[in-house]
Amino acid sequence: MNSERKAVIFDMDGVLIDSERAHQQAEIGALALHGLRVTVKDLKPYAGANRDAFRIGIDKQFGVKLDWDAVYEEKDKRLFQMFEEVNTLPGVIDLLRDLKSAGLKLAIATSSTKAQLDFIVHKFGFDSLFDEMVCTIDITRSKPDPEIFLVASERLGVESGECVVIEDSLNGLLAAKAAGMTVIAITSTFRREELINADLIIDSFDELSVEMLQNLKEEQVISGGVRR
Repeated sequence: MNSERKAVIFDMDGVLIDSERAHQQAEIGALALHGLRVTVKDLKPYAGANRDAFRIGIDKQFGVKLDWDAVYEEKDKRLFQMFEEVNTLPGVIDLLRDLKSAGLKLAIATSSTKAQLDFIVHKFGFDSLFDEMVCTIDITRSKPDPEIFLVASERLGVESGECVVIEDSLNGLLAAKAAGMTVIAITSTFRREELINADLIIDSFDELSVEMLQNLKEEQVISGGVRR
């Protein structure tokens, strides 16, 4: 049986907010402006990764060496315009309130920049719901390295085995698993079959309750990680 659940750690993009498409479109536009045409398929392996991992990966994948300061300046300009239109995923605010009321500690662990995190926290009032927030300035290694989740659990004062992580990306799922945490994957970005190693896969937050989260046990996980 798993340890008692004491904390839930949420990724931000694609989990709390519907922003993965905004990131992709901002990246595609910024890279095109600097002479590199990429597709959403090209970008998918970097979902959940931080800027350093993305920069290194793109340069290697396409055999280029771009002016990344300029690329990211353009990306941010486009992204923050699109952030005006993003919303929270349906059901996530109610779940956060329920988890908070049940006494669980809550954290955000995102590969986004501090400026992006601050914008979203302010827009949706997340500061009243979360106990800790971890982003790129707090870590040295990108997902799928577990560092970001280990930092989050340490700040919460909770053991890794007592944490549940909610993620949408394969890199995030692998990072949380490497940290020794239970992982719930939501299919907002990747297909169900791509998230097969999660302990539970959901299509929306309407499928998830505090009781289900607290009682999720290994014997309930069947068919390669999909609880039915």
